Formats: sequence, structure tokens, C-alpha cells
Amino acid sequence: MQALLVAARPTWTVSASASAAMGYNDNILLSSTAPVGKAFGRVGVDSLLWHVPQAKIDYSAFVNATYTRYSSRLVDAQGDVVDHNTEAFAGLEWRFKQPDWFSFTLDGNGYLLDEVFDLTNFSGRRDVANLDVRGVKVGPTVRWSPWRWIYAEANAVTDWQRYAGGFNDATVHGGAARLGLKATDRIDVRGEVAEEHRAFRHRHPFDPDLRDSLPGLLAITQRTKEVRLTATLGHARHWTTTTRAGTQTYTDNALGDLDFHERHAAEEVEWSAGAWLVHAEGSARRKTYDHQTVGGGSNPPPQIKDEYEAQLRIERKLNAAWTVFTEYTWERSRSNDEEIASYRTNEGLLGIRWSWEK
Repeated sequence: MQALLVAARPTWTVSASASAAMGYNDNILLSSTAPVGKAFGRVGVDSLLWHVPQAKIDYSAFVNATYTRYSSRLVDAQGDVVDHNTEAFAGLEWRFKQPDWFSFTLDGNGYLLDEVFDLTNFSGRRDVANLDVRGVKVGPTVRWSPWRWIYAEANAVTDWQRYAGGFNDATVHGGAARLGLKATDRIDVRGEVAEEHRAFRHRHPFDPDLRDSLPGLLAITQRTKEVRLTATLGHARHWTTTTRAGTQTYTDNALGDLDFHERHAAEEVEWSAGAWLVHAEGSARRKTYDHQTVGGGSNPPPQIKDEYEAQLRIERKLNAAWTVFTEYTWERSRSNDEEIASYRTNEGLLGIRWSWEK
């Protein structure tokens, strides 16, 4: 009987979805002085192919893509035409799992991003541009859980990034270690330390005093420490909350003009019941530059950049295949220095999604 049950299990699971939405964004180019808004149409696809584990090994593949088309063209500060936004991701995952206590995963991902970026972290001054980025990421992840209430994870990744024009091309090496505690099936507390090293292949450090590039290639190291608490609330488990808080340091290999330290916090709340799902999230970051100051005098204040984001999403399932949704996103970036990009943007949309699974 057991052999018959195993033989009856599906070998593959396939799921897919397609969505279409209409909306409006009031500051597409992230301008601080003359924001321009446009209506847009957005389509997206998500697909997953998963080989159901027959023993200790499973593997999967996914493709996700979103394309946004604006109602008319815009021209950014560099003279480039902006009329769309594209995000696409594809990946493969292979995993060996020893039930309940150990797993080893190897991931390979490719991506394409064609959108407006805030590049202040790369330049230390106002720098917003429409960029075409393509990349490949590869890396392993190991998870060990000696007891049900505790687990440890470690991962490493190499990310090869190529930008249109080549100026910001880079190779990124990173790694992270996490320690988690599951006091109950409703509470998960996790601490993480991570480091990322970005080595530019063509970009040189810039001296703001000389207004010229320096010898050698720019490299940036980013170190992060974060604590996360995830909780499932309510008798019927309708509520899930995730709270994150942490710090980050950012250092370059030249004059230190890009160096800053950051404090950040974020909150996510999700409620689901029957056909309804409501998801809300918000985050705040403060970056204080270590060497750049604002104004004159004997003790000028440090340069500061604040970033805030908030999002609300509501979904209503109509039947097994169709879901309608609406979403609102707000972003705010501000600084005490006019050389740092400051802007505000609002985006709202209404859409429908079709889902299928086999």
C-alpha cells in the first residue's frame, strides 16, 4: 500500500499567474523640483515549476516578469527617453534536505531591470537616472536545526552586474549568517549579520574638491546587522506581523566621501480571512555620512539622508482562478544637503489576476 501511495504522488507541480493593472504615478523620474506624473498600464506573469521530493532531493525553476508602459514619453536629466519600466527574474534551485535538521541549497538567478534608480549611494550627490541592468547571481545556502526550536543558516553569493553603457558594471560578493529561535509555532526571532563587497569594473573614485576622478577602481563594502521578529496572532491565525530593525555601514576604498552609517526599521502586517487579504508595510531609514558635512563654520553638521516607504495592498478572491486587487505605494527621500536627491512619489493601481495550479 505504501508503495502504491508513493507511486501515485505527482512528480511535478506547476503554478502560474498573469495580472493586468491600470494606475497612476505622480513622480516617475523621482524629481525634487518638477515632478511629472503619468497614467500607466502594467502586466505581469509569475510561474513556478517544482519537482516534488521523492527522497531527499528536490529542485525548481521560476520566471517572474513585470512590464509597465506609461501613457506618454518623458525625458530625464540625461536626455534619455523614459516610456516604460521592466523587471524580469528567472532562477533555478537545487536542494538536498535531511528532514527536520539539515538542508543544502544551490541557487542560480538571472535578472533584468530597466527603470529609474536613485544612485546617491554610488556618487554621494544628486544622481537619479534611468538604467538598464542585467545580472546573474549564484550561491549556496546551508541550514542546520539541531532542535526544533533553533536553527542556523549561512549563505554566500556572487552577483555579476552589467549596466547599459558599462559605467556601473560591478562584481558583488556577499555572505550572511543567521541564527533563529522558534519559541512556539507562532513566534520566530532571527538575528542576521551580512557583508557585501561591490567591485566596480570601470568606475573610478571621484574627488569632489578636485572635481575629477582618482586613480584606481572604486570598491564599496556594506555591512549589515538586523533583528527580525515574526508573529502569528489571533485565535484563527488571521494576523501575521514582521518587525525588523538594524544598522548598516557603508565604506568606500578611497576618500571616504561615500561612507555612512545607517539605522533602519520596518513593519509588515497581513490579515487574511476567507476571500480577503490585506497587506500593509512601512519602513524608515536614516543615513548619516561619516565625512561629508553641510554648511560652513568650525563644526558643521553631518550630511543626512532620510528614506521612508509605505504600501497598502488589498485583494479579494472572486473564485479559484480570479482575484481583484488594489495597491497604493508612497515613497519619500529627503536630505539636509541640496546635493542629495530629495523627492516624493505616490503610486496607485487597480488590477486583476488569473492563477492556475496543477
